[in-house]
Amino acid sequence: MRDVAAWQRAHGFPLTFFTEASVDLAEDEELLKCMVEANVQTVFLGIESTDEDSLRETKKLQNIRPQRTLLERVHTVQNAGWRSGAG
Repeated sequence: MRDVAAWQRAHGFPLTFFTEASVDLAEDEELLKCMVEANVQTVFLGIESTDEDSLRETKKLQNIRPQRTLLERVHTVQNAGWRSGAG
């Protein structure tokens, strides 16, 4: 992503990117910063449920982290430079 950001800067940001990601993205602040710098405009976060029992049952354990809540991780991604929206 660093290389993409550098290429984008060198060429006047000709490309716009959209992607989807797990809320695990919030755990990698360097990646978040590079994505914003590379002109990734939209990130769709996959949040299957806010119910931890449902997440455990479906083995979506990446959405359960004891260090930070799901909401805190969503805010981390939002604060990286993207705005929230519904699609």
